[in-house]
Amino acid sequence: METNEPLVADEIPVGHAPIVAAITPDGRHVYVTNFGSSSVIDTTTRKVITTIGVTSGPWGVTVAPDGLRAYVACFGTDSVAVIDTTTRTATVSIPGLNKTLGLTVSPDGSRLYVASQGGNRVDVISTATDTVIASVPVGTGPRNVAVTPDGTEVYATEEGANAVAAIDTATHTVNRDPARVPLPPRRGGFARRTACLCDGVRRQQTGRHRPRHPLRRGHDHRAAHPLRPGGQPRRAAGLRRPRRR
Repeated sequence: METNEPLVADEIPVGHAPIVAAITPDGRHVYVTNFGSSSVIDTTTRKVITTIGVTSGPWGVTVAPDGLRAYVACFGTDSVAVIDTTTRTATVSIPGLNKTLGLTVSPDGSRLYVASQGGNRVDVISTATDTVIASVPVGTGPRNVAVTPDGTEVYATEEGANAVAAIDTATHTVNRDPARVPLPPRRGGFARRTACLCDGVRRQQTGRHRPRHPLRRGHDHRAAHPLRPGGQPRRAAGLRRPRRR
């Protein structure tokens, strides 16, 4: 292929108003949520091989690490549909949620985390029993969730709070550490907080603007002249060094 040849994307027709796509761990199939259904795409042929009917308002979709199940958040029915990827059928509907949007599975496949936007919470589901085992209150309008590779934390975007909640998966509580959770904008500018850990001591700084003339390495700021490699300041242009007598 020529380097200046334009790239052409393959368009794969699916259901009405597709929203979210998730790829199986083996890369062979893609699950897509449409308005009222879920399409399954074969990545080799780039064609839809089946369409699975799910309950009202499907939104987010994710696939278990072992690839045996796909989970679809159903906003309209406050539930999650469980799809058997072998038979490509919806087998279970998990109730007890509230306007579900984004969802993700833990790395070990044992937990499903769902953003229940209507309840301002993240619901935790046991994939062994398909039941809600915990609900974590977060800020206004949780929309999407992501889990860390080690499974110790879940991050939930808060659409109405302009922030992200960091959830401890062991205690099912929100980590309130200001270094981990960004601050929302406030009137007159953006709040900025930085923190660092040095020998176990936390230093925090809050402000709106950076210094106009930050100090830079390699400069003698008392004379405002660059330093020589040896560390001595250079002479300013037009100045002569006094002669020795």
